[in-house]
Amino acid sequence: MSELSNPALIGALIDAQRRHKSVRIVPPAGENSVASTILGFDYYESTLLLDNFAPQISRSDTESMKHCAFWLQLPHQDHFLTLYCLLESHLYELYTLKILSYEFTSNRRWYPRIHFDPRRGPILSLTPPHALPVDGWIKNLSVRGAQVEIYGEDIREQLAGQARCDCRIKFNELFTVDCTAAIRQLAFKRSPACHSSLRLVFPQLSPVVFRQLENFIEALHVN
Repeated sequence: MSELSNPALIGALIDAQRRHKSVRIVPPAGENSVASTILGFDYYESTLLLDNFAPQISRSDTESMKHCAFWLQLPHQDHFLTLYCLLESHLYELYTLKILSYEFTSNRRWYPRIHFDPRRGPILSLTPPHALPVDGWIKNLSVRGAQVEIYGEDIREQLAGQARCDCRIKFNELFTVDCTAAIRQLAFKRSPACHSSLRLVFPQLSPVVFRQLENFIEALHVN
């Protein structure tokens, strides 16, 4: 998108600026959203000028926003406008964002999520410290995280005290993704069969991996 040429998009941005609407942002290296307001936008350059973030973000988060794209979302009428952006510059308490793409959606969820039948999803291999990789099936997936089911023995002891783990997601023989995941929830269930249920968050994906996952999920989400 070379310029903000969609009248609906322009109208939503003008309305947000005029009403000083709060917008939500999740830095690519973070897991919690921050709030800001739109002070202005440049039609030809496809940029937004935002006020200071609340709460303030770390310097490392600010730097990551220059290289790893992130989402910004604001309410508009009975829908939500979601913008995919990069941080172009930061001066004092002002942020200039470059808009890469956008969409209007009725779902407040930041990212589309796809679901798989048991043992039918992509295979995720994670490597606990000082142990062999453990394989499980993805139950649901978005570009921000996944729910994984690992059948067999209880793996809670292997992952005790671990906040993150290295993962490899195998979609097919030609498409695999390597990433680091943050462990958010781990439980052992005995029904319908003994398995560990693991919720993972992808706090920082490279732009290439993000796009690969996004395209894969979009293709299945539409179909």
